[in-house]
Amino acid sequence: MNGFITDPAAMTTIAATLRRGAWAVDDVPAPPPPPRAGACTAVVNTGIAALCENAATIVGAYLAAGDTTDATLREYQAADQPELFEGRP
Repeated sequence: MNGFITDPAAMTTIAATLRRGAWAVDDVPAPPPPPRAGACTAVVNTGIAALCENAATIVGAYLAAGDTTDATLREYQAADQPELFEGRP
């Protein structure tokens, strides 16, 4: 034993949550209207603009993290329970 365990259901939930987050960001049709934030308006608008400009990167990163989580879970299960995964890719 190497000292760590994982819960497959938790890993599956994490991967699904990452994908749902990516899809939620990807589903936003347009940037929101600029907020009125008083003295902070320019800073807030700059931040929102940066997030909107980088939405594709955020989506890609979340999807990749979900895929990596799934792949890691499969590797963990194959190493921990090889009898369940013999003959599977």
